[in-house]
Amino acid sequence: MRRVVVIGGGILGLAVARELTVRGDEVTLLEKEDRWAAHQTGNNSNVVHAGLYYKPGSHKARMSVAGNRSILAFAREHGVPAEVCGKLVVATQPSERAALHVLAERAEANGVPARLIGPAEAREYEPEVSCVEALRVETTGIIDFPAVCETLARLSTSAGADLRPGSRAVAIRPRPGGGVDVATETSSGGSGRGRSARTCWSTVPGCTPTGSPSSPGCGRGRGSCRSAASTTS
Repeated sequence: MRRVVVIGGGILGLAVARELTVRGDEVTLLEKEDRWAAHQTGNNSNVVHAGLYYKPGSHKARMSVAGNRSILAFAREHGVPAEVCGKLVVATQPSERAALHVLAERAEANGVPARLIGPAEAREYEPEVSCVEALRVETTGIIDFPAVCETLARLSTSAGADLRPGSRAVAIRPRPGGGVDVATETSSGGSGRGRSARTCWSTVPGCTPTGSPSSPGCGRGRGSCRSAASTTS
């Protein structure tokens, strides 16, 4: 069994933690904030992209199309709010129609359900739209990404992962014989200037911290500190 540290509690970190835990690894996830999805994951448009823009056959195209299907399936399975609402890509003047047709060709090549429609049909989807032609993309959706993260956190914990919000990874150093030690700063109580923090070097889960405040990367305070994990890969 590998011991693995994942740093970051956005959608990528939580998805990686869940997958590695399911595969049998001993996983510790560190997140400096006190909640999941506090940064990019929780502050975006919540769009589930269809995959029509990318070069056919590219990794981006394949991953976008596959990811569209998998995250919506995940939402249905776990009751995460999501809606496949589709979207319109519009040409507002005749000179833009050629580029719109290129997107239609890319959509077809990438396996994205999409079709060219006229202005009247476009207004059936969006009464306020003004265009000379539109591309109706069927599989674009919206989803609650913070709710996805909460679900991933719950599933990861249930599978045995050790998730630690409020734990900042401040430094990493190699261990003799392989792997690494991770220095963590753990905050508690209140917010801003009122927060207290402890920093220590740690090795594997459950062991005694191996550093001191004078060690590289260590910070304020001595004494007992929750250990993070160390990775051997």
